[in-house]
Amino acid sequence: MFAEEGCTMVFCSVRCREAAWSRFHFAGCQGRMTEVQKSAYDIFIHYNWEHKGVNYSDTVFLAFRFLCMIITNIRLHKKPLEIAHRSVSQLIKAPLSMFRFSYLLSDDSTDSRDEEVQLRKRWELFKKLRAQPVSSEVDNVTEDFLSIGIELVDKVLQFTGEERRYFTPSVWSELLGAVLLNGQERSPPSNYDYLKEIVRGMPGGLTSMNAFEEQVQEAGVDPQQLHYSSRGQGIYTIGCLFNHSCDPNLQVLYSSVNDETLTVEALRDIEPGEELLISYIDESLPYPDRQQQLYEHYLFTCRCSKCESESHDWEEVATKIEDPSSISSPF
Repeated sequence: MFAEEGCTMVFCSVRCREAAWSRFHFAGCQGRMTEVQKSAYDIFIHYNWEHKGVNYSDTVFLAFRFLCMIITNIRLHKKPLEIAHRSVSQLIKAPLSMFRFSYLLSDDSTDSRDEEVQLRKRWELFKKLRAQPVSSEVDNVTEDFLSIGIELVDKVLQFTGEERRYFTPSVWSELLGAVLLNGQERSPPSNYDYLKEIVRGMPGGLTSMNAFEEQVQEAGVDPQQLHYSSRGQGIYTIGCLFNHSCDPNLQVLYSSVNDETLTVEALRDIEPGEELLISYIDESLPYPDRQQQLYEHYLFTCRCSKCESESHDWEEVATKIEDPSSISSPF
C-alpha cells in the first residue's frame, strides 16, 4: 500500500506506513511533492554517485533518508532544527575526505600463483599510504561531489532559508561519513532455497534446476544472487555500538522471517564482563587485507589478539620486500 497518490514506496501494512510517515516519509513522499521536486528527485535517484572510482549510491541514499528524518522532525513534529538533528549528529562521524577505499580498486584478476607476491606488494604500498598524514582538507573533486549532492537534496526537500544555512556541504560530508562508519550491509535470505528444494523433489527437478542456474550464469548473473531477496544498508541503534575484532565472539544475523531485525549470536562462551565484539569485515582475509580495509573504511588500525599474533610475521616479511617506490601500484 502507498502513503499518498503518486507515491512510489510500498508498505507492508497500515501500521508500517504510519510509522514511516511519522519518522521520515512525511518529508520524502513523492505523492506530496511538486513537479519541480519530483523532477529533482528523479535526477537525484538516477545520478551517477561515483566518486574517485567508488560507487557511493547506497551511502547517498541512506544519508538522504536521515535528512528526511530530520526534516520530518522539524516540519511535522515542530522540533527546533538542532533538536531534530541531535539523534543523527550523535553518531560517530568523519568527513568524506578521510576515506580512501583503494582496496576496492585493486585488480583481483592476478594469477593465483602470484597471489602471495601481489599480497606482499599491496602490503608495502598500503604501509606507505598509511604513513602519510590523513587530512580532512577537501580537494576540488570531493568539493564538487558534496556540493552537487546537497544542492540536489535541497531541490528535492525544498529547504527553508534556515535549513539551507544549516545543511552545508560540510554537514552533508559528515553525514555520508556517519553512514560509512555506522552502516551495516544486509542481504536477507529469499524464498529461492525453499522453492529450489520443492522443484528438486519433483521428477527431473534436479536437472531442471541445474539447467536454470546455468542459464542465469550465461546471462552474466551470479547464481548466488538468487539466494538473496534484496541488498541494502541500514544503521541499527544497538548494532552500530559493537566494536570490531578479527576474532569476534559474536556474529551478526538477520531474522529468518525477513522483518529487517538484526540479531547477534555468540560464537563461543563469553565470560561475565567480557566485551561483545563483531567483525566489520571478512575476518578470514589475510592480515594485510584486513588491516587495509579497516584503516581505509573504518579509520583505525586493528590491534586485536589475532592481528597482534600475525603482525610480527608480516613486519619480518616486509623487510625482505623491494623498496615500495619501485613497485608499480596494483590499484
